[in-house]
Amino acid sequence: KILVPIDFSDRCADFASFAVHFARRFHAKVTLLHVEKSFEVDPYGTIEDVRRIKEQMISFLPQSVGDPNVRLTIHISPDVADEILSTAFGIKPNLIVMPTHGYGRIRRALIGSITARVLRDAPCPVWTAAHTVPIWPAEWLNPRRILCAVNSLPEGNGALSWASRLASELNVEFCVAWSQKSVAETRREIERAAQKYQVDAETVIETANAPNTLRGAVEKMRAD
Repeated sequence: KILVPIDFSDRCADFASFAVHFARRFHAKVTLLHVEKSFEVDPYGTIEDVRRIKEQMISFLPQSVGDPNVRLTIHISPDVADEILSTAFGIKPNLIVMPTHGYGRIRRALIGSITARVLRDAPCPVWTAAHTVPIWPAEWLNPRRILCAVNSLPEGNGALSWASRLASELNVEFCVAWSQKSVAETRREIERAAQKYQVDAETVIETANAPNTLRGAVEKMRAD
């Protein structure tokens, strides 16, 4: 099951379309969730607003209309992040797919509210990417290598397990970027984890600038 929160933006349309195509590879079900902030206290107005939103959802991803594996859901709540998390705990998806809404240098600040809360508190993995990324190419549905970054063990076992299972399902190479601290402190644990999760290659982060080093590891391993 894949949960896709949507806000009718072009970026969300890209993510929702990708999620639907991705789900078809695994015969998975997709829930498209739109959270509308509370309406004014007017029952007739609320009914009309919900009808309008339903029509908007149908036109948002027309290629999925009639697909029995795609469910359209509308919730009304003043707290969008809380409602996304509540839905996730309720339907227990295997994955949440949603974009950030950052732009350039201020992306880190703008990831703030909704996506950051979901990333922090979701009961399952969250697949996200920068708002400025162009439409994802179809090749992303057929990756050759998956790179998983792990800061420490055993805390990183959840990410290792999930990424390893995904790589196995897609029949692709699985690589891990370990932090220097983790390698120094738990070498034997790393060797056991590499064997358990069938890691094909090992890349060690050796500099203090983890983002740049991780980006270098992605390029070196040619990860998708």
